[in-house]
Order: sequence, then C-alpha cells, then structure tokens
Amino acid sequence: MARRKILGYILTTLSIILLLLAIAQLPALFAAAFAFFKMLTGELDGYGVGYLMGTLLFWVSYFYIITVCWKYGRKWTSKLPATIKANGPVKHDASATDGNQ
Repeated sequence: MARRKILGYILTTLSIILLLLAIAQLPALFAAAFAFFKMLTGELDGYGVGYLMGTLLFWVSYFYIITVCWKYGRKWTSKLPATIKANGPVKHDASATDGNQ
C-alpha cells in the first residue's frame, strides 16, 4: 500500500509538471488549432496536412497522459476506498410513514 501511495504522489507531481509545460507551450497549441482551420479551408498542401495531423496527435496524447497521471495519482493517494458497496435496497416500514395511526 505504501508503494501505491508513493507512486500516486509521483504521478500527481508528474501531471502537474506536464501541465505547467503545456501552459508554456500554449502558442504552439494555438498554432496547431489555427492550422487545423487552415486545413479545413484547403490552404495546406500534403506535407502541411501530415505535419498538422502529427501535431494534433501529439497534443491529444499529451493531454491524455496528463489526465491519466492525475486520475491515478489522486486515486492512489486518496484515503477513501475506491468503491463504496451498498447494503442493498432500503426497506421502508409502511406503518411508520402511514398517517393513519
């Protein structure tokens, strides 16, 4: 259990560092978004479209890695159990809620 907690802290720290690096690269992200709209208008050649697809694939996978690291980092450092099991359906006593007593 201690290994998971340590790994959870490492993953949370890694996700924060990756997010800060993504914020530093916002101009590149906006350039890729602008190039995507350029592609839709037909202004890019084959090389430009291939470069854009690679860039978009990078950004999608980058944010996916950040999300997964954050999710498991928070899950493994949490004090609460991952799932809470219900005790079954709640049974109501009809005589207690009936107004005809």
